[in-house]
Amino acid sequence: MTESKDPRATFGEALLAAADVNPNIVVLSADSSSGSGLTPFATKYPDRHIELGIMEQGVMGIAAGLATTGKIPFVVAIAPFVTVRPFEMLRNDVGYMATNVKVVGRCAGMTYSDLGPTHQSLDDVAITRTIPGMTVVSPGDPTEIVQSVHAIVAHRGPVYMRIGQYKMPVLFQEDAPYTLGKATL
Repeated sequence: MTESKDPRATFGEALLAAADVNPNIVVLSADSSSGSGLTPFATKYPDRHIELGIMEQGVMGIAAGLATTGKIPFVVAIAPFVTVRPFEMLRNDVGYMATNVKVVGRCAGMTYSDLGPTHQSLDDVAITRTIPGMTVVSPGDPTEIVQSVHAIVAHRGPVYMRIGQYKMPVLFQEDAPYTLGKATL
């Protein structure tokens, strides 16, 4: 039987491990910390975790500002709330200004379908790809989530990463080759 893992918990663990070695990582959440796997991060690094509530447009501007000071902000919330709702700020403040902001949309696709169309993100990849300089990452399994987190921390520039809600099977070994922007076969 193939092992399965929660993508949100896997993301949170990977981000915490990255933050343990990189003090410039900060996390901003739009009313989504616990559901995004960020509780351990907030507990360990309360001074590097900012919960902004239902303020998605503002969170993008704040993240862009933090990036100009050398921080590596991760903006994490439900996928349509970090792509569609704050699109102008994502495009202008993060993309056009080429700020080093990492945007993570959780519960992407139809994985939040029970909450209706406002929580579904069928267009998140399409719209983020229209932003010049934006790197878009869609990990295929928990191993790639971990590898992606470390790769996007090292990558200079804006990134959008999408993860689902439900447990996903582990398909790749931890030491599988991974290159940002290349498909894993």
